[in-house]
Order: sequence, then structure tokens, then C-alpha cells
Amino acid sequence: MKRFFHSLKFRILLPVLLMALGITLVLTIVISEAYTSTILSQEEEKTQASFSIIGGAMDAALHDAQSAATLTMMNTDIMHYALRSYRTDLEMVHSRQNCINIFSTTISQQPYLYGLLVMRSDGSMFGVLPYRNYFIDETANNTFFDQETMDRILKNSGTVDWICDMDADQIYGFSLGDRKPSGVILGVCRYNAAQYGFFYSLVLIDPAALKGHLELLSDGISALYLMTKDGTQLVSAGEGSGKALVSPKTLFSSEKNGRVILAENKERIYTMGARIPGAGWYLMKEMPMAFYDRTVRNLQLTVWVTAAAVLLLFLFVYSRWLRKFINNFASLKKGLMRTKEGELSARLDDTNSINEFEEIRVEFNTMNQSLEELMETARKMEHSQLELQMRNLQTQLSPHMIFNSITAIRWMSTMLGADSVSDMLMELSEMLRPVLREWRLQWTLGEELEHLKHYTRLLDLRFKNRFRLECHIPEEYYGILLPRFTIQPLVENACEHGGHPRDALVVKIDAAVTEDRMRLTVQNNGKDITDEEIARIREIMASDGRAKNIGLYNVYSRLAICMGKESTLDIERPAEGGTCVIICWRISPIAIEGAAGYGNLP
Repeated sequence: MKRFFHSLKFRILLPVLLMALGITLVLTIVISEAYTSTILSQEEEKTQASFSIIGGAMDAALHDAQSAATLTMMNTDIMHYALRSYRTDLEMVHSRQNCINIFSTTISQQPYLYGLLVMRSDGSMFGVLPYRNYFIDETANNTFFDQETMDRILKNSGTVDWICDMDADQIYGFSLGDRKPSGVILGVCRYNAAQYGFFYSLVLIDPAALKGHLELLSDGISALYLMTKDGTQLVSAGEGSGKALVSPKTLFSSEKNGRVILAENKERIYTMGARIPGAGWYLMKEMPMAFYDRTVRNLQLTVWVTAAAVLLLFLFVYSRWLRKFINNFASLKKGLMRTKEGELSARLDDTNSINEFEEIRVEFNTMNQSLEELMETARKMEHSQLELQMRNLQTQLSPHMIFNSITAIRWMSTMLGADSVSDMLMELSEMLRPVLREWRLQWTLGEELEHLKHYTRLLDLRFKNRFRLECHIPEEYYGILLPRFTIQPLVENACEHGGHPRDALVVKIDAAVTEDRMRLTVQNNGKDITDEEIARIREIMASDGRAKNIGLYNVYSRLAICMGKESTLDIERPAEGGTCVIICWRISPIAIEGAAGYGNLP
């Protein structure tokens, strides 16, 4: 078991399983939230439409009651009695009887009217209620309303004002027992009677008369309420209706925006409301979320079961692919081991259906073939002292092992996700490819710069934007010949010994042609080279073979072999600081050719 957890198969399979689990979890959350949001939006749209219809019906009922009361108040007998325009007691009794008949008729014709009262400006009242007629013509006997209600009535200027949840016993002046409503809604409006003065119409509505409208909204599971903004509950209906959990003032705050989900005794309640414009009241609905929550849980279970089935199918297909992958990897490993043991004739013959392995197979076979050709070339070069010297200076490492190892490490780093390492190995592989593929003593300056591009990208990855190469060589010099791999060791030497400047290490390459000589400089802005170091390096240049382990002597030796003994290499400290290496060699006038096709370094 421990071996399995450390195997490549487990390391590949674990991220896949974690990714599948994460995707399933995200899908479950997203689908559940989307479903809940959609269902609640639909429920809200349906409820708001019902609220609009029922609210309009309630508003129309109140308006009809108020309109009937208004017509009644305009009756001549009502107005005369309200303004005390009778002259004798007999006329007063007769007028009072007419008022009773008129009020009773209006009340009987309006199902929402509980009673009608008229209050004069001095506080005296008369009117009709069930079981009692009011004719209190003296202010001192008025005990109907408290001072707050009286002040609110007297401040009315002609607009209907609804005073909610008044005590019926307070209006009657005595207890009616079960025959009275628990609360009464009082509608107040002031009427002006021209030059005779003004009086107030008091329309009494029984909230129970509005309950029938509210019950039309019932769905069998929700509680419904008719409330004032401050939370006074006028009437309720529906399943479990009692005291509302939230008031309209709270519900219609800027944060709630007319809807909220509450948690009550571990049960979620979705509350929404709408305002009745005419009366200024609110319709409220409290809907339990248990049914929708069960549906969401069933939906989540369905998602998990479906995801499990898809995952099992995926694992079956993936296991077959993984087996083929492991087999290809084992074949590649066997070929690498044979090559490591020196068997350069090793080849990967089986064609792979996996594109990456097929590319590796082709590159591996090409590499071994190139290495075989390289070995054959090396044996032939033993007969030439010049070629032997160039080969010793140019290849001081075993190239077949380098290329073999780079290709294998690059592939493994790509598989393990180390992209930066893979990029560095790719640039190193491209930089070494000319070393392994062909054997020329010289090439053009343009080819040298093209090869230097790969090394520059390698330095960019290594120093993470702390290195910059500036090349100022005109393109007309790109056709000039020079020994292969002349500039790259100079750039490498600048990076290794230039230190770490505050901003970035800048290496500048310049070239100039004077008469029949080519002059090329490589300068860096690193730490200043000392006079002692300059003297030591110049002594090595003149030592004729001693201390050949430094790169500058390697460059100078190959330059002297290929371009003649007149070639020179010198080092100095520029006025602006840092280090500058200058190399010169003789060229023929016809050597300056165009080098179209080579661009500047990035």
C-alpha cells in the first residue's frame, strides 16, 4: 500500500480525484442556489401579483365604504343635525330619527361598514353602531376616545385618515362581550359645510370583514397578515397564523427590500410583503421553506449520484489510458538506461498513440543517431590536429549524456508541473543542439547571435528579469565569419563575475569594422574589475597554454586557431565602471556580406 501511494500512478490519479470532487461540490452549490433563487423568484412574482389584486380589492372596498359615508354626510338632515340648525326640541327629535334611518340604511347597504359617527368641532358626537345609537350633544359626556385620538381627529384637514386597532368597548362605553369585534378600524375625514362650519365623518370598519379577501391568498401552508407599517396586526389568515415574525417597517428597510428569510425554531421562513397604496397598510406572507429545502436536498443527492456515476466511468477510461501511459513510460525508461550504459544503438521502435510520448520517441531516436554520428566524427577527427584542438576546446563535457539527461529531465519537469524548469531545459537543449548536430569550425556572426538568443532566454529565466542584454550590431555585419561559440562564453563570464547590481545586470555587445579588422566588445555594468585582476588575466593570455581552465583563454585560443595569430583579446575597466572585454581579428573586404533573415535579440 505504501508503495502505491508513492507511485506515479497515485500521483497522477490524486489531482484528478480532487478536481472531480471540487467540481461536484461547486456544481452542487451552484445548482442548489440557482434552483432556490428561481423558485423563490417565481413564488415572489406570483405572490406580488396576488397582493396587487387583493390589495386593490381591499382598497376598493374601503373606498366604497368611504364614498357611501361621504354621500350620507351630504344628506340635508345629517348636515342640519350636525350643525344644530333645528329650532325646537320636537324638530330636534324628528331630525334625530331621520339621521338614525339614514345611517342604518347606509350601513345595511355596505358590508364593510360597521358603523357611522359624526363628530362636531366641540367634540360632541352622534351616529349609529350595532346595538347602540349615539346622540351625545354635550362635550362633557364624550368619553369615546382618548386625548391622542381626539387630537388626531381634530387635526384632519379633509383627507381620509385610518386609525387602526381601536378598542370596541371604548367606543360603546360598555362591554358587548362576544358580540363586538376585537378591534375597530376608524376612518376620519373632515367636511366643510360652507358658512355654517365643519364636522368630522367617522367611518368604522370591522377588520373581520376584510379577512375574506386575505383568505383568498391562502395556499394551505403560509400565514397571511394585514398590518400597519408600525406592526399593528389588523387581521390574519392561513396556516399557523398568529403573531407575525417581522413588521413591515423592518421588512421594507433598504437591506431587506421587501423580502427576507428568517430562522424560527430551526425552521426557515420566507417572508415577503406589499403595500396597499390607498390605505397605507401592508399585506404580509410567511411561507415555510421546508418543502423547498427538501426539494433542494433531493436535487443535491441527484447531483452527487450523477457525479459518482460519471466519475466511475471516467476512472474506468482513465485506468486504461494510464496503463498505456505507464507502459510507454517504462519503455522510455528502459531505453534511457541502455543509453546510459553506453549502448548508443538503442532505439524506441513501438509507435505511441500518445502524442507526447511519440514526440519523445522521435527525439530519443534522433538523439542516439546523432550521438552515433558524433562518435564516428570524433574518430575521424583524430587524424587532424586542428580539428582535434577545436573539438577539445569546444566540447569539454560529454554531449550525449547532456542531451540525453536534458531531454529526460525536461519531460519529467513538464509532467510534474515545473514549467519554469521545463522552459530552461528547452532553451538549454536548443542552445546545445548546434553542438551535437553539426561540426563546423566557423559560422557567421548572425548565426552566433541566433545561438545566443537561447542562452539569453535561459538567463532571463534564471535571474527572473534581473538580467538584460543589449545588442548594437548592425545587420550588415551579420555575414562576417568567426569561430563558433565565441560571444556566449563572454556573456556567461560577465554574468558569473559581474556581481548583482542594484537594478539589473546589463550586458552590452557592440561591433565595429576598421579597415580590415573586426572589433567586438562585451561590456557589463557589474562590479568594477580591479587592476590586479586585469594584470592576472593578461598574464594568462600571454602564458601560451598555462591555466587553460578559464573561459577567456578558451575564446582566445579558438580565435587564434581559426582567424590567425593577429587576433587579440584584451580586458579593461570602462570609465562608467564594470568590465569590458575586447576581441579583434582580421577579415577580408569581401567578408562583409548581408545577413538577411537574422533579427535583433529580444
